[in-house]
Amino acid sequence: MLRFRSPVYFGESMDTERKRQRLMEKLSRGRHVRKGVTLILYAVNGKDLFDLLPARELKRPWRKGEDFYVLGLAANREEALQLVQRMVMEVYESTGDFDVRGYFGYPGGQPDAAQ
Repeated sequence: MLRFRSPVYFGESMDTERKRQRLMEKLSRGRHVRKGVTLILYAVNGKDLFDLLPARELKRPWRKGEDFYVLGLAANREEALQLVQRMVMEVYESTGDFDVRGYFGYPGGQPDAAQ
């Protein structure tokens, strides 16, 4: 299941509200999206800041039933890296720290770090 942070961060190429809403609707419904679309998620291992997940991975059988909390969406991996950089800088400039889960919020409290 996909849950989207409010507000979601978007890459520069997703410059209209219509594009943003259509992409989020397609992802929520499990529909096909343009090749390269990348989701920015909290890192699964609890140690890194973020994971970048190509949207096509959501279609994989082993991903069924997984929950994803989407912080950002980008048109491709390069744009996702730029967006992550912008997000990290925002966190650091606002807090002087890199606690992205504390800054952006984490549904259900803080996850345990992977061992």
